[in-house]
Amino acid sequence: MSVLTKKHKSYLLKYRTYAFTLDLFIITLLNKVIIQSYGLYLKTVFFHYPQAKQLEILAGIDKVFLGILSLLFVSYFTFSYYLGQGQTPGKIIFGIKIVDKNYNSPGIVASFLRTIGYIFCYITGLLLFALPYFTKKGSGFQDWFSRSSVVRTNSLLIPSAELVQFTGTTELEEEKIAA
Repeated sequence: MSVLTKKHKSYLLKYRTYAFTLDLFIITLLNKVIIQSYGLYLKTVFFHYPQAKQLEILAGIDKVFLGILSLLFVSYFTFSYYLGQGQTPGKIIFGIKIVDKNYNSPGIVASFLRTIGYIFCYITGLLLFALPYFTKKGSGFQDWFSRSSVVRTNSLLIPSAELVQFTGTTELEEEKIAA
């Protein structure tokens, strides 16, 4: 692996971590807004109930919290990848995207499989999220599971003092050349 390739891998790893963290923050904010809205809705609809009954109903929000968060997580990533041509809001900001083995935007199935890969990484105790840092090509479980890769786009919406100018070939381009 050349120095340039190591710089490119470092760039992708850093920005895919930042993008994923930003996406999780957005999901958390959306979940909070939905839960708060639901709580206000319940208070408005059941305002005529006694205070004790209102508190009992509001205590049930905890039961729907995980369901809403799970549905939001799957929907956010699946539809962002599919409708955003391989990019979530975080990936757009950090100038990276997901592509399939033919360098095309992922389809709905690949987008869903990538999301399932994320869920599997969570279930296994988050250790699989560190996998890209230890593999030669910087691929993680979600990349293998959905047969996709993270690549750099030419548009970075945030300023960076240490931008790496990549002029080599990507892993997908190298596979096309070898074929």
